[in-house]
Amino acid sequence: MLVLDLRKKTSKELIIIEEKSRAELFALKFQLALGNLDKPHRIKNLKILIARILTILNERKLSGEKINRHFKIDLSKKFQEIEKETKKMFLKRKNQLIKKENNSLTSESKKETILSNLARIESKNDHNVNAKDDKKLKEDNKTNKKD
Repeated sequence: MLVLDLRKKTSKELIIIEEKSRAELFALKFQLALGNLDKPHRIKNLKILIARILTILNERKLSGEKINRHFKIDLSKKFQEIEKETKKMFLKRKNQLIKKENNSLTSESKKETILSNLARIESKNDHNVNAKDDKKLKEDNKTNKKD
């Protein structure tokens, strides 16, 4: 939000925006600690927004305007939005980990295939394998590399 837009708002509106931003900032820091944060730049943007609001409120206070910061703000909707976003990011992160685990399993199976091929090669080398068997092994290795 631009400073010009903020200056057009009343002091009460600015205080409401500040409180909502603080609530969101708290939730984002919590997500960061859990490792579920998709947009880390949002933390910096919220800190800047809060600082701008506080600056404007302080300017108004110094100019003689009375600023009442003692009224209740209902943040339940904001917390519900944040909770939904947190759950969504948690599920996304969980799916990413599952995919990564599945990829590592396929990597392990490839490793097992390579090791079994190496064992076969060693055993065949011990028994003086002819050229036809070597070609077959090379073809097997090519198909494993493609996977």
